[in-house]
Amino acid sequence: MKQNLIKIIPFIPLFSVLILLILRPYYLSVGGGDTDFHLIRAREILMNPFYGIYWDYLTYYPVGRALWHPPLFHTVFAFLWYLVGVRFANTIFVFTQIILTVIIASWIGKREYGVMAGFFAGMFSLTVPRVDILTVALPANFIPILATLTIYFLPKDQFKAFLASLIGVWTHSVGLIIFIPLFLVDGARKNWKYILLLLPSVLFWGWYFISFSGQSGVIESAYPLFYIIPTIQIFSLILIGLFGSIGLYFLYKMDNKRFKLIIAYIVIVMVSGYTDISRGFEYAALPLAIMSGLAVSRIYGIIKIKKKFLSNYFILILVLLSFIGISPFFSIVENTNANWDDLNIPINGYAELGDYITSNSNQSEIIWADPSSADKIVWLTGMRVSNGRYGAPKNFVEEHQKINIYTINNTFYINNENNETIKKIDSKYVLF
Repeated sequence: MKQNLIKIIPFIPLFSVLILLILRPYYLSVGGGDTDFHLIRAREILMNPFYGIYWDYLTYYPVGRALWHPPLFHTVFAFLWYLVGVRFANTIFVFTQIILTVIIASWIGKREYGVMAGFFAGMFSLTVPRVDILTVALPANFIPILATLTIYFLPKDQFKAFLASLIGVWTHSVGLIIFIPLFLVDGARKNWKYILLLLPSVLFWGWYFISFSGQSGVIESAYPLFYIIPTIQIFSLILIGLFGSIGLYFLYKMDNKRFKLIIAYIVIVMVSGYTDISRGFEYAALPLAIMSGLAVSRIYGIIKIKKKFLSNYFILILVLLSFIGISPFFSIVENTNANWDDLNIPINGYAELGDYITSNSNQSEIIWADPSSADKIVWLTGMRVSNGRYGAPKNFVEEHQKINIYTINNTFYINNENNETIKKIDSKYVLF
């Protein structure tokens, strides 16, 4: 009985998060921020898979926009959207990315470094610098998951590492510079077959993004060099940075090969985030969480040998620190005040606007909207919009249309071709 209870300890963070997500289903409200960008891609694939798989054709009419990322995430989202609707597709993705983040940290921590390491790895996995990224459906959330699996599979099972890497390459553009270097660090001679299997995907998407860089708008939308977004959680970053570094020291002493893999991954993602350093920290957070679990476990063992009574205080302090570290995650979920009755209300504050557009126009018409609402209108209605939220592609010139939409103080102003307001719609729900 006691042994069974001990086995459960590493997964206490997982059970806690699962209960919170069930009690506060904030994911029933769909969209907001970068998620809108990815919902457009899913909608385009849903409407025209053969065209949507390689071009963003609903925004920035008439030229459209080249892709920013390989289409695996968006294709799966489109498939789920078709099966269960956009609200539950979003629910599945949010659940999956958060639960996988916690369970992988706890599982690897426990398997490799012990029960205590597994528990604290699970706790630290939610101590992330960018809670605003982890809590919404984004392909970026799957990169640290897939990279961590690759790192821990590589020394023992190259085929599983290859599968995780292949999914990563087709999930997010940063995967193009992460996974082959990890195989090279582990040993080019040993992994040459898997490197050759990954190479066609990396070369194809690398060619695509370079060739169409002018048509993607990605350069125009980039942050300044070494930019750090103001919403970054500094305490969380310090906590996993400190204990993660200590854990890396212990790992260097006990498993030099895996140490090199984690260091290589962290260096790559930090370099990739040169225009948004907080993204680099977010990518590095999961392996650092596992290293933090290792650090706590080893430090506890050292203290217990020398001063047994102090070891319990050390664990108590670390539990309190980890609670402070994960508080931004819990507060952002708890403060939504969401509940399952939200199934009876529209999926977000733009639903009424979307209904008006589809009722007063046909699918062949073009809409103009200001950047704050353009992306949401696209994925809600499936209609082409002569504008977008992020960087515009080369040679794009926006043009006002029969329906033109402005957003001012949570109110939508719908204007005609003469720019005369014909209707105002007040949002009944929070706008993202």
